[in-house]
Amino acid sequence: MSFGEFQEVKNASWRIEEFHRGVKQCCNIGNFFVRKRFPVLGHISLAMRAFFILEKIRIDKRLLGMSLEEN
Repeated sequence: MSFGEFQEVKNASWRIEEFHRGVKQCCNIGNFFVRKRFPVLGHISLAMRAFFILEKIRIDKRLLGMSLEEN
């Protein structure tokens, strides 16, 4: 594996880690108050949808040059 390939794999794995951290911190995906399959899947689906909406807002604000603290 060349150094360039290593950097590419490292960067991809870091983006995955950032994604997992964001989902866990922002969308409370690790705390389930149910134990059955379909409610857990519903919780995960809604948490993922909320995360993607929040990420889209964050990216849109960055593209517009706005601070994330601005309302």
